[in-house]
Amino acid sequence: MQAFTKTDICNMALSNLGLANNVTNIDEPSAQTEKVFAQFYDMVVVKLLKRERPQFAIYEEDVPATIWADGSYHYMVPSYALEVMFVNGYSTGWTIEHGELMIGLIPPIQGDKVHIKYLRLIEDTGLYPVEWVELLSWELAAYCCGRLTQDTQMLQLAASGCQGARQEYQAINLRSAKPRLKTQAKFNQVWRR
Repeated sequence: MQAFTKTDICNMALSNLGLANNVTNIDEPSAQTEKVFAQFYDMVVVKLLKRERPQFAIYEEDVPATIWADGSYHYMVPSYALEVMFVNGYSTGWTIEHGELMIGLIPPIQGDKVHIKYLRLIEDTGLYPVEWVELLSWELAAYCCGRLTQDTQMLQLAASGCQGARQEYQAINLRSAKPRLKTQAKFNQVWRR
């Protein structure tokens, strides 16, 4: 599988718009085009990860607990966790504040730890599947188009490209999703009745 860099992805976004590939480095931008991509790149990556919840960015691990003076339990969350999806296999509205998962009075189940499944910020572009790179490039094209050109037809092209790439990626992401064990267990309980 080909590994893409930030520069490759930004140049792909320019190609999507029919513009010349002239981005050389968005981490140290010098040209106006590079400055535009530097401004939006990280935001678009985070927004796209949160919206799509791709399988390659879903991780699981046990995290340690701390008990506060009021008796409530708090669990340290990795700094690269964008969103906690499951705690000990259960989905609910978990809040992350100051790098800790706020649980309240629910004690840890595994000693002084809790098992979390979370959406991870993936900054290493070498881990991106090709389909994700395509979707990211179209999203960047849509975000940067207004700043790079005032052409409304180009903006419509970017929006259309985003929609097509999103539909294609969602179909692939669904096929790669693994069944949730808790859901399967509940199904088995109902089936046996």
